[in-house]
Amino acid sequence: MIDTLNKDFTKIFHHSGKIYKSGGIINLIGEYTNFCKTPIIAGVTDKYIFTKIKLNIGNIVKVYSCNLHSYYEFPLKDCENLGKLKDPINSKNPKQKWILYIFRLCQEFLNRGYKLKGFDAAFIGNIPFRAGMSSSTALISTFACAINNLQNFKIHKKELFVILQECEKDLYKKGIDKKGGWNNISPFISLHAKQNNLIFFDSDILKYKYIPFEISKYHLLIVDTSNNYDRNAPIYDDISNSCNMVLKCVQKRFGNNIESLTDANISMVKTVKRRITKKDFLRAEYVINEKQRIQETLNALSTNDFETIGKLMYEDYYCLKNLYKTQREKLDYLMFIAKRSRVTGARPMNREAGGSTINLVRELYYNRFISYVNTFFYEKFKYKPSIYEVSLIQGTHEINIHNNKNLKKLKFLTLNTIKGFSLKRKILTNKN
Repeated sequence: MIDTLNKDFTKIFHHSGKIYKSGGIINLIGEYTNFCKTPIIAGVTDKYIFTKIKLNIGNIVKVYSCNLHSYYEFPLKDCENLGKLKDPINSKNPKQKWILYIFRLCQEFLNRGYKLKGFDAAFIGNIPFRAGMSSSTALISTFACAINNLQNFKIHKKELFVILQECEKDLYKKGIDKKGGWNNISPFISLHAKQNNLIFFDSDILKYKYIPFEISKYHLLIVDTSNNYDRNAPIYDDISNSCNMVLKCVQKRFGNNIESLTDANISMVKTVKRRITKKDFLRAEYVINEKQRIQETLNALSTNDFETIGKLMYEDYYCLKNLYKTQREKLDYLMFIAKRSRVTGARPMNREAGGSTINLVRELYYNRFISYVNTFFYEKFKYKPSIYEVSLIQGTHEINIHNNKNLKKLKFLTLNTIKGFSLKRKILTNKN
């Protein structure tokens, strides 16, 4: 990938630049409750976005996607109001909306008083597009860190996290980002991740700690259905509204010292059961139980008790399916295959955005699991899902390609690259 990135960057911009990388994010547990300020246990994987960037002499941002062979540019003066941007790209092709993340990021820097300069950039990646690994977060994290370093803004990671979070929240409101409205903490994980470690992050108090994750006798596998976004699935806002309704009833009964559902217990929720719907009750029950599962997972990680971790991952799946009512045929079938293959633990990631499963597989059953997935999934759905083995890496940072010999070993896996797609030069402008 690095060779392709360097070649394309030089061809388009005729000079060199610095390279930043960020990995796709996996959530071991806690993914579906962070809107209630529950902790999460997550990490960054070795499926990457690489961004090469250099300041230019003008006030124009120029960006090229090596995967999609598409180019956009816009003057920084157009970043005054995202709402004025009248969908300058083809709305029927969501893969081209990546430029809006860059545009919104530049706007956020300017809104905070930073004197942003124009830059030339190109990026390439191999994060699966709809696997729920936060590829958009990885993309703008590389740009945010690059802008911060190149322009010597000296912004602390805590503020960078807020900048990235605000970008994704705003794009969520505009229907572009599918996860940004759920107290999205993916940018924090992206910025703070540490190699061979998970992060236990408590978003309520913005505190975190690293958890060593050495799995020499196990493998972490992502099985990606490559499924499209399901607009009929329960979405984040719907689930969040259910839980907020329960919280208001609990607060009315027990007082405002109950700041979130994680401060309540199931007995409290049962006392207000007549005032809420069955759906709301089940979703609140999931949140409360998930908090306990997260704590048990944290305890198990401290002793490398992978059997208990696996059990909790399966339990999370069954509760997610039965209490949140988020049923997806292909993901459910992958979970069935995992159980049949004697996978130690598995759970779905990002059911609403298409989805994949994360699997903790013991060495003994590694080949069996891959064989079962390829055989049984194909028999039922007539195609094979993509399987990726991942390891945990450092968060977003600049790389020195001259000293990193491992980069040459990376295989080039495109993000749904469109073959034969010729370079189209597009300029973003405000047209009222």
